[in-house]
Amino acid sequence: MDESLQSELRALQARAYGPGDGLAGDDAARRRLEELEGRARRERDHPPVVDQVPASVRAATPHPEVPPLPPVSPADAARAFAAPPRQAERAADERRRRRLRGLA
Repeated sequence: MDESLQSELRALQARAYGPGDGLAGDDAARRRLEELEGRARRERDHPPVVDQVPASVRAATPHPEVPPLPPVSPADAARAFAAPPRQAERAADERRRRRLRGLA
C-alpha cells in the first residue's frame, strides 16, 4: 500500500476509532475504511510479488563466468547411458539364477 493510501487509512481510523461519534453518519467513509483495512490486511498476510529485480540489485550481484561444457559426440553419450549394471544388481541377478536352478 503506498503512502497516500496509508495516510488515508490512518485518517479514517482516527475518525472512526477516536473520540466522538466517528463514522456513524458517513456510510461512504465507513465503506472506504473497511476497504482499506481489508487491503492492508491482505497485503500484510500475502505481500505483493515483485515482478522484476531492481537494476541496482542486479548490478550488485556478481555473475561468475562459467565456461561452456565441451561438446559430446553421440557415441560418447550412448556409451554413458549404456553403462554396465552395477555390482549389486549383478549379485542379485546371480542369486535369482541360483534359486531358479535349485527349484528346477
